[in-house]
Amino acid sequence: MSGHTDDSRPIPSADADNATPTIYSGIDIVSIRRIADLLEEFSDSFPGRAFTVAERRYCDRQRSPSQHYAARWAAKEAFLKVLGEPSPSVPTREIEVIRDPSGPRLSLGPSAREALSARLSQIGVDARQADRSVSLSHDRETDAAMAQIVVIATGNNHPGGGCRP
Repeated sequence: MSGHTDDSRPIPSADADNATPTIYSGIDIVSIRRIADLLEEFSDSFPGRAFTVAERRYCDRQRSPSQHYAARWAAKEAFLKVLGEPSPSVPTREIEVIRDPSGPRLSLGPSAREALSARLSQIGVDARQADRSVSLSHDRETDAAMAQIVVIATGNNHPGGGCRP
């Protein structure tokens, strides 16, 4: 991981039904220039190892591909921080940022789903009962891309509610 802020500790809060959801939050900030340098130095090998075909297709079609790659890399790192392990063994290609009309969302491959499920089972929550949200931001002037991943888990969520495996 890139060594930026790790805020993946659970934060208890209360909802209207008096259930206590657990919130896991991961955030990461990436230098757009750093990603541009990696893209230049490793051409297809870096994006091929780190990003899905759909992510590469989307980023490569943008006017400034490096800022879009950087935002997606930050989202992958933020998700890994949510898992709370020092070095989770989840390939970054299994953490995909998908563009939706309602905004970006995560699609998780088998090992990423399994890792999230293991993390949530520690508190007795089925991963299908967890909502995930993704926030991406990038700015070329400040040379930064940022992503935040929030996972809210409660036993009262309906299965699949907001969770997109």
